[in-house]
Amino acid sequence: MLCRKGADTVSGCEKRYFLGIDTSNYTTSAAAVDENGRIIAFSKRLLPVREGGAGLRQSEAVFSHVRQLSVVMDELALQLKANDISADESYGGAWGKTEDSSENKSEYDIGNKTEHGAGKNKGYRAGNEAKHGVGNKSEYSIGNNAEYSAGNKSEYGAGLKADFGRRKLAAVGYSARPRDAEGSYMPCFLVGESTALSLSYVCGVPAYDFSHQAGHIAAAVYGCGDENLAEAPFYAFHVSGGTTEILDVGKDGKITLLGGTKDISAGQLIDRAGVMLGMHFPCGPELERAAAEYSADGGELSSIPAVCVRGLDCNLSGLENKLSGLKNAGHPNGEIALYAITAVWLTLKKLTQELFAAYGTRPVLYAGGVMSCAYIKERLKSHFDAYFAPPALSSDNAAGTAILCRKKYMTENGGI
Repeated sequence: MLCRKGADTVSGCEKRYFLGIDTSNYTTSAAAVDENGRIIAFSKRLLPVREGGAGLRQSEAVFSHVRQLSVVMDELALQLKANDISADESYGGAWGKTEDSSENKSEYDIGNKTEHGAGKNKGYRAGNEAKHGVGNKSEYSIGNNAEYSAGNKSEYGAGLKADFGRRKLAAVGYSARPRDAEGSYMPCFLVGESTALSLSYVCGVPAYDFSHQAGHIAAAVYGCGDENLAEAPFYAFHVSGGTTEILDVGKDGKITLLGGTKDISAGQLIDRAGVMLGMHFPCGPELERAAAEYSADGGELSSIPAVCVRGLDCNLSGLENKLSGLKNAGHPNGEIALYAITAVWLTLKKLTQELFAAYGTRPVLYAGGVMSCAYIKERLKSHFDAYFAPPALSSDNAAGTAILCRKKYMTENGGI
């Protein structure tokens, strides 16, 4: 792991913060946590995708990050300079004081409500209704009335403000690769790396690199609000536009790949279905809305998706072909949307069952942008001891990277 050392000692009377930067293939993001590991600032913007597009080339993503990162950092600085509200009230998390959120719902409720089983009252502790789907462009409501518009200038009301008076940067962390595996590389992460190392050199603070996946897991652990996940091994599903993987997370934070998709990811299936239906990329929110409206009008699936799961591996490309067949046969867009979301839910259900059969039962954390979908979450919670973060901490974000940065700094320096 790369570490640029050389941080100056800061007197005990000065507050410090830890910066995280993540430049994924979907989102430009930055976040900061304080000495106690609480999120005190958070900013992100989706990368623009042309009309009818289903993603970005790496060169396009790099260019967009170069244009957007300075704006994201400016928004973060505004939050750090403000001092109206504590971070705990805004984000909750394992160290926060927010209420359990079994009443939190997505803007869209597809079909009948399910009862919470083993996973009842787990996660979603941020406090307000989250108006999200998968990889959304909608407003983030995270326990306050702060509004985050992923594509436009953010409007700051009463939310997400922190004391910046005597707060100094202690270290900077950044996502350097998709996952902790040999050969894992994407050029888009070079933008965040360059910015982080520049800050490190100029400010004389350490810089630490992490994987995008490790950041996802750290943010989700924080966001689900349960300290048990930070103290014991658990399973994690990383389900996004970039990957669908089953992970074993040890007490030391080590991530071991156990299984996952053999072809396209769950997020790709959802986005491709949405683009086929004329929706805007990323298509999660619109697809969820279409499915909800179809269900609310009494619509049902003409057939139940036949998922392809073998042990801890799955294949999703066949489902894409099925969706195309439904479209060509003239099925309603709402049914096609519901079919796509149901297919993902049934795949994750079967994979979780196979996981428990192979390795035994443990708590399961579901992270990644796809896990912002209320339809999928409610059904997983009704079957398993399932944990979820609020949507803003499930989709791509830099909060987990900031959390890991603080942890690494404290390990090397024996605390604050």
